[in-house]
Amino acid sequence: MELYTIPAGTEKKLTKIASHEQYDLVSIQLAAGEGIPAHDAPHTVLIIVQAGKVLFTVEGKEQELVSSTILHMDPKEQHSLQAIEDCKLLLLKIK
Repeated sequence: MELYTIPAGTEKKLTKIASHEQYDLVSIQLAAGEGIPAHDAPHTVLIIVQAGKVLFTVEGKEQELVSSTILHMDPKEQHSLQAIEDCKLLLLKIK
């Protein structure tokens, strides 16, 4: 068993919480108006919205996510995000 703590705060911050042979877990905190430019990942990714509202653009399609929603992305899907409100996300990268 392992226990992880999610960092507090609202300033832009990406913090790796855990790294395992099967997954990486990252906390993403963004203030309203902040974003992350377009990129892709070589692994399957789950984005879990803990708080706030964020706009994801995945392969050109926009999707607004709110607290308690989960976004699944396949490997190599081009995506970017923009915080509509202060938000806290968990990124689970499945290796």
